[in-house]
Amino acid sequence: MPRAKGGAVATDTYERQRAVRERIEQVKNFARAVDEAAAAALDAAGVTIEDLDPMGSLRAALPALAGVARSHPDFDVVIAGAGARLGLRVRHVDGEVDVAVTPVITAKPPGAPPDPAAPAHPAVEGLTEVPNDAVAADLASVLWRGSAAES
Repeated sequence: MPRAKGGAVATDTYERQRAVRERIEQVKNFARAVDEAAAAALDAAGVTIEDLDPMGSLRAALPALAGVARSHPDFDVVIAGAGARLGLRVRHVDGEVDVAVTPVITAKPPGAPPDPAAPAHPAVEGLTEVPNDAVAADLASVLWRGSAAES
């Protein structure tokens, strides 16, 4: 019987390895789909990823945020580089992850000097500012609910 037991262990190990390989492939496919969605959104907006993300930080954050959006129906967040006029909006829409280019609305601390004149993108004209702390609180809430649900 030890042989059968050893065979069962080998089969179990093989099945686990296969499951891990499948999961890795799913993650790669999802990341590829998110990259393609971002590229299509950027192309439709007439900008490049380098315009929005010269340092690469948005590209690093996008897959993680898309993963959160995938499992949270009320997820909706805009990410942008410091001082950017446009950013990427990542949200859950009808069971899918949606990535779109959107104007960035920023809030200045009370008494802060005005920003130096920056070239405005036509889509940004006429927008008003909203408090950043409301966005941060919403993101923290979504992330907290996600980590609480997993435990």
